[in-house]
Amino acid sequence: MRVEDEDKHSHDDVGRDELLRATDVLDIELELRRIVGVVSARVEHRVPEEPLSISVAVVGSTAGVADAALAAARPYFEGPVEVDVMEVAPPAVHRAPRAQERVRLLGVYAAPEQNRVEVHLAHGERQAVGRSADRRLIGVARATMGALRSLGAHLPFDVEAITNLGPAGTGPVLVRLTALDSGSTRLGVVAAEDGHQATVRALLHALNRHLEQAFAPEGPGDEARVPALAG
Repeated sequence: MRVEDEDKHSHDDVGRDELLRATDVLDIELELRRIVGVVSARVEHRVPEEPLSISVAVVGSTAGVADAALAAARPYFEGPVEVDVMEVAPPAVHRAPRAQERVRLLGVYAAPEQNRVEVHLAHGERQAVGRSADRRLIGVARATMGALRSLGAHLPFDVEAITNLGPAGTGPVLVRLTALDSGSTRLGVVAAEDGHQATVRALLHALNRHLEQAFAPEGPGDEARVPALAG
């Protein structure tokens, strides 16, 4: 929208045949930016005989902006003024991608009087329990897989082997997974005082890259469909 204002002063008035000073240009632009909705302003006066050119970009309604721009220029310039008002869209809001929440190990329970093992996991406010009738480490791994699937993870893997790498079951635990589609192997190794917890954490490490690639958010505003696994 362009508005032209021809002043009603005589041709002998100051500003009619004089070039506007650079300091006055800056002052006018400052006043223009104080107008509600104005996000940018530009003032040009290259030739004394030409009108003062004002360009403003406005977010929202442009009503009254041209009149306000003319009023802002008048204390500095008495000649003719051309005002160009442009309506622009609000700047896009860029949101940083949310960090994926991690799976938390709440506990591994294998009471002597019970013939099963339970693995309790949590992600955000959700919790899940995986169970296995095998109390050995491979049973702990399978119970962990069950808990992850209950949390919503798609896991096309099978637990191939669990190996304790230390003497008398005191060393790091190695988890070996096999992909059901390609037959490729994924490994995870974790050392911990408790072999059951070491098994769970080693399995999480083995699956970590798969879940990060398969269930990462599709866009900055999307939520992760499946949690990132704990380190």
